[in-house]
Amino acid sequence: MKSIGESVTTHVALEGYLNAAVLAQGLRDTGPNLNTAAFVRTMEGMNVDLGGPVVTFTPSSRQGLKEIYLSCIRQGAVVKVENFNP
Repeated sequence: MKSIGESVTTHVALEGYLNAAVLAQGLRDTGPNLNTAAFVRTMEGMNVDLGGPVVTFTPSSRQGLKEIYLSCIRQGAVVKVENFNP
């Protein structure tokens, strides 16, 4: 975010970043012969670690994340909340 001049990071921005990272990885993994069928096959076999969350798709499961992560942004980094005490 800092590289584009943003000083505030939000969870919405993080979700958008993760979505874009998954899409970009799928396009890279599909390779130069990109077409719809090849891209869908690639995505249905995706299992990629995005630096913490692991995104996995299969032909029968198109929900990439299987868990919900409570997180906060600390010093520009996303940090998983281990102990929540309201």
